[in-house]
Amino acid sequence: MDMNQPIFSAPPGYVVDVDNPQRTGEAANFWVGTLGMIVAAIFMVIRVFTKTRLAKGFTPDDIALLVAWCFSIAIQVPILFQYGRGTLGVHIWELTGHRVNSTMNLISVASIIYCPFLASAKLSLLFFYLRLSHIQWFRLCVYASMFLVVGYNIALVFPLIFACTPFRRNWDVTITEGSCIDRTPLYMATAVLNMATDILLLILSIPMVVKLQMPRAQKAGLICIFGVGSL
Repeated sequence: MDMNQPIFSAPPGYVVDVDNPQRTGEAANFWVGTLGMIVAAIFMVIRVFTKTRLAKGFTPDDIALLVAWCFSIAIQVPILFQYGRGTLGVHIWELTGHRVNSTMNLISVASIIYCPFLASAKLSLLFFYLRLSHIQWFRLCVYASMFLVVGYNIALVFPLIFACTPFRRNWDVTITEGSCIDRTPLYMATAVLNMATDILLLILSIPMVVKLQMPRAQKAGLICIFGVGSL
């Protein structure tokens, strides 16, 4: 197998051009991703400065958020690098074998890191909830939510790591022996569970907001803010 040439067949009638392949949303995705990273970094610097200079130091929700931000960088930087070198946003039949392997490696690693990234982000909000209320039933609900978030992410990450036997088959398309599980159900389970916990985090915020002594419009605004945070 010549890894310097495309290894997947193009549809009938499609003219393959490895040097100038058709690109789909490459520039837009690159710059939107870059801008998002810059904005997130600015807000993280502001938060760290505020906590270290103006407040009493880091709290568990700050630490969890910082961990989530580090995981997001570990995901975003390789993705932007692949966009920059023209590996993403291109039909697979216009990629050389080496570039296909590079893309598969990125997908494998990013899907694994995605689980602790989202878990850390959700734990940050849940730790923040614990600081807002000392009501026993509410704190028990928050702890149960933490257990759920950590549990399902652990349950998902190990099948993603050991999806293929031999292990190198996760990203090396030249390996034909062994087998891989179908990752699609894992990706679907990740999406469904994350949506369910997003809704759960939003619902958890409602009892706290309802008890506040403020106009209904402000309460609705707070719930919307918590809703954005849960996403």
